[in-house]
This record gives sequence, C-alpha cells and structure tokens, in this order.
Amino acid sequence: MDKRRHKLLKGMKGDVCRRPEDRISELPDTIIHHIFSFLETETIVCTSRLSKRWRYVWTTMPSFDLIVSCNIEELSLDLSYSNLIPFTRCLFNRESLVELRLRINISLRIPESISLPKLKLLQLSDIYFSDKLLVEQLILNSPLLEKLILSIFSWSNWNRNTLNISAPALKCLVLDGSKNYIGMRNGAVKIHAPNLMHFSYTGLIARDYTVPSFSSLEDAEICFKRSYYLEKKDAQIGHAASKLVGGISNVRSLTISGETLEALSFAYDDFPRFQNLIHLRVTSEFKTIGDKELLKFFQHAPSLESLVFDKGLSMWPSDMGNTFCVQGMASECPLPRLKSVHFKGISWSPREMDLIKLILKNAENLEKMTFKDITPPTLSSISSLIKDEEESGII
Repeated sequence: MDKRRHKLLKGMKGDVCRRPEDRISELPDTIIHHIFSFLETETIVCTSRLSKRWRYVWTTMPSFDLIVSCNIEELSLDLSYSNLIPFTRCLFNRESLVELRLRINISLRIPESISLPKLKLLQLSDIYFSDKLLVEQLILNSPLLEKLILSIFSWSNWNRNTLNISAPALKCLVLDGSKNYIGMRNGAVKIHAPNLMHFSYTGLIARDYTVPSFSSLEDAEICFKRSYYLEKKDAQIGHAASKLVGGISNVRSLTISGETLEALSFAYDDFPRFQNLIHLRVTSEFKTIGDKELLKFFQHAPSLESLVFDKGLSMWPSDMGNTFCVQGMASECPLPRLKSVHFKGISWSPREMDLIKLILKNAENLEKMTFKDITPPTLSSISSLIKDEEESGII
C-alpha cells in the first residue's frame, strides 16, 4: 500500500470515529424560532426531548400559539421557565378537553375568555397567578369539573382576599400548600362543592374558611403546617381551624396532623360531632396542648373503629416526662366500637403510656393494639396496663 493511500485511509478512519457536529443546536434562538414557524405545533413541542438545549426553546417563541388537535382530550405541560407566559385563548377554550395539567413554575396569565365545557380534571402546580379572579373563572367555567388540584400556588393580590372555589360537580378537591412558605395565612378560602367526596388540605392555616357541611364526604385530610403563626396560640387561628374541621364533620375517614390538633386547642368554638367517623389517623407528633383535642375526637366520634398514629406523641424533650392531659375527661370518652389501634412510632414516654391505658380502659370491644417494629420496654410494663382487662391477648 503506497503512503498516499495509507494517509487517506487514516484520515477517513478519524472522520468515522469523530462524533458529528450538532450545528443546529448552536444556532441562536431567533433562527430556531424561524425554523419552528414552518412546523406543526405538535412537532415543535416534541423537540423538547432532543436534549437539555432544546428542552425549553419552544416556550421562548415570542408569538408562540399553543394550537392543539381539535379532538384532544388530555393535555399535560410541565415547564420551568422564568418569564410570564400568556397562554393563548385556544388552550382555555377547548370543547373536547377532559383533563388539563399545568406545572409551570412561572407567573401564569389566563385569558379572560374561558370555556371548558367537558373538563373533568384540572391540576395547577407551582404557579404564581397574576390574578386570582381568573383562577376562579377557570373553575367556574368548567361546569363538569370533578377533580381539582391546586398545589404550591399563590397570586399577587392574595393578601386579605378570599379564594372562591365554586364547582357544583366537584368530587375531589386537593389544596396543597405544604411547600409554600407564604401559603394562605393572610387570605381566606370559600368552598361551594355540595357533591364533594374527597378533600385534602395541607399547609399553613388561612385567615378564615367558609365551607358547608359536605354531606357526601368519604375521606378528608386536614394537615396544618407548623409555623410562627401557630406558635402564637392565636384565637383567630383556632377559630379558622375549627370552621374548616367543622365543615368535614360528616366524613367517614379522617387524616389530621398533630399541628391540626394544636390549632384546634386555641379555639373557643364548640367541637363538632363526627357521627360517621370510622377511621382516624394522626400523621405527626403534637404538644400536650393537643391531648385534649384528641380526647374530644374520642368523645364526639361514637362510630370510631380504627385509630392510627404515624408517630408518637412526644414532640419536645420537655414533653417526655409529662402525663397525657386528660383533665378529668377519661370517664367521659367511651369508645364502644373501637376495634383496632396501631402505633407506627412510639417512645414509651409516660404520656404515651397514659394514652394506651386510657384506650384500654374505654375501648370495651378492642380486638388488637399493634406497635410496628417497636418493642415495649418490658413485658411487665405493658402487662400492668392491662391487668384489669378481661382479655390479656390484646397486645
């Protein structure tokens, strides 16, 4: 093989091994936008999958028009762009749209003209709304809406304002402000959803709540978040918490946080009666001020059958030596239908032992009490709690 041919083959080999240049990705956005103008919208959106460089290019088009198929039923957009995106009228005026999910992490401007006659599911996450009235109109103009999820949301004029949620067909409502440090503490929430069956509220306590008595409610979650405002022990906080909890008094299965019990302890309102409550779950620890409120649940839930504690009671070292604050109410809290109690976490503090003894004393039909992956300090200490019980095999 002559030297000239050898050099030629060697050069070809190097070209084969070298990765091809991605010259299109190196083009400025203005040129890419011009190329996009010749493509269908669906194709433009698909370019977001090519690489990190292409992920958000389509969202930066100055005149981007989200034109979707006339028969589209489900649409989900997950973006993270820093500027305000004025979604065009076509997105919020779709006769065929049944499910809409938006996760944008931007300020969202919704057009004033809204019509989603077939929408049944609406999920809005990580969004800062330019005006809450537009959000209310979005809900109001979705007459068939059955499931609404608002997660980590806020708006510019929230302070001292009221969020009105009016959806006659709504069956499931989720308000999740668990990761929102501003939350709804200065605003109010008003809900009109007569057919609601599933309700979840997590986050800071709002200034006020206006809720009806949901007659069809199956399960609910009220998990307030610990904050400076909760530590103030404000009567307004207690009143607001009492109003929200009172609105779900028809529920059959209820999940609450320890902070919810603490907030209720600041209220002067009458405790609601949970006539239909069968299952009660407490998700977090709580201070001794919440003991009385837990006892009130026992007193006002005559149908309670199942009780679950995700964690123990003692939250601070100062609580470890305290007793359960029954305040003479033990003899007044019969648990005639309680069959099952489960502690997922427990430290065997005197306060927790008092609660166990209280349950054993008042739950005549208790079938089992379990402790997940935790061993009692001594068998004799547990036996001493049930020595007066007829059934010694409860634990």
